[in-house]
Amino acid sequence: MANRSPKCAKNSSPTHTSRCTGAGLPPKKWFGLSNPELIRNRHEVLNVYLNDCVKRPVLVLSPELQAFCEMPEEVLSQLKKGG
Repeated sequence: MANRSPKCAKNSSPTHTSRCTGAGLPPKKWFGLSNPELIRNRHEVLNVYLNDCVKRPVLVLSPELQAFCEMPEEVLSQLKKGG
């Protein structure tokens, strides 16, 4: 299983971008997914991760991240203007 540490991986390909962010993704869980506390915790960790992603210009300009975050057109037009 891959280590999800916040340190950058040596491979800088786009598929390894998640390893170069300051926050890590929540670890995979096979059991306990109906536990409300576990779900809240995973939600909080994912929120931290996504907030870290949108702070990085290279990532925030990614159409995939924009679509995943469902960014409104007003935000997208500001990003395209460089603001």
